[in-house]
Amino acid sequence: MDSYKDNGKTVNIYKCHEKNAPVVYVSSFEENGASLLEDCRKLGIRPFNLVTISDIAWDEEMSPWPSEPVVTKNDKFAGRADEYLEWLTKKVIPDVDNHIEAPSSRVLAGYSMAGMLSIYAACTITAFDGYVSASGSVWYPGFRDFVKEHGFKSGKAIYLSLGDKESNSRNKVLCTTKAVTQEIHEYCVSRIVRSIFELNPGNHFREPDLRLAKGIKWVLENL
Repeated sequence: MDSYKDNGKTVNIYKCHEKNAPVVYVSSFEENGASLLEDCRKLGIRPFNLVTISDIAWDEEMSPWPSEPVVTKNDKFAGRADEYLEWLTKKVIPDVDNHIEAPSSRVLAGYSMAGMLSIYAACTITAFDGYVSASGSVWYPGFRDFVKEHGFKSGKAIYLSLGDKESNSRNKVLCTTKAVTQEIHEYCVSRIVRSIFELNPGNHFREPDLRLAKGIKWVLENL
C-alpha cells in the first residue's frame, strides 16, 4: 500500500498485481481499505486496484450545495462537492495513474453522503465509468430533482442500494430515502444506463463495507 497526504486528506493506494486492472475510488468517513478488500475477497471479486480517501470534511465536502441541517442540528452541509471532485480528478487521479499502469476503467464508490456524491459525480463529471451508491444520502434536499434535470454525463453502470429499514424514520426528509433511490434507479434505466437497486437487511449502519463490496462487484461485472 502506498499512502500520502494532500489537501488535508489521506490517500491510500492498494495495488493489485494484475496489469490494466480497474481502479475503484472510495471516499471514506474513516479509512476502511483493508476491511473493504477482505469483504471483496469473500465475494470473489476480480482483481482491482483500490484507492481510499479519508480525513474528509464529511458534511461539508460530500454535499452538492448548501442546505439547512436535516439529520441533526450539527449538520454542516456547506455544498463543497464540486471543489472535492475537482481535487479528486485533477490531483488524485493523475497521482494514482503514476502508480498504476493504464487502468481498464475507473469506478467511484461511496457510502452514505459519499454514496450520494457518486451519483452527483455521474451528473457533473466524466472521469469515471461506473458508480456505486451504497446506502446513499439521496434524501438530500433537492437531489432527486437535480438528477432528473441534469441527467448523466458519464457512467455505463450505476449501482444503488439501501438497508430495508433506512426509511423507517419519523424525520420527514429521511423517510423519503427508499422512494428517491427507487426513482433514481428508474431514471437510470430510462436513460439506458445499466443499473440495479438492491435492498439489504438492516438500518443505515449495518455492514457498510459489505454493502460497498456488493456494489463494487456488480459494477465491475457490468462495465
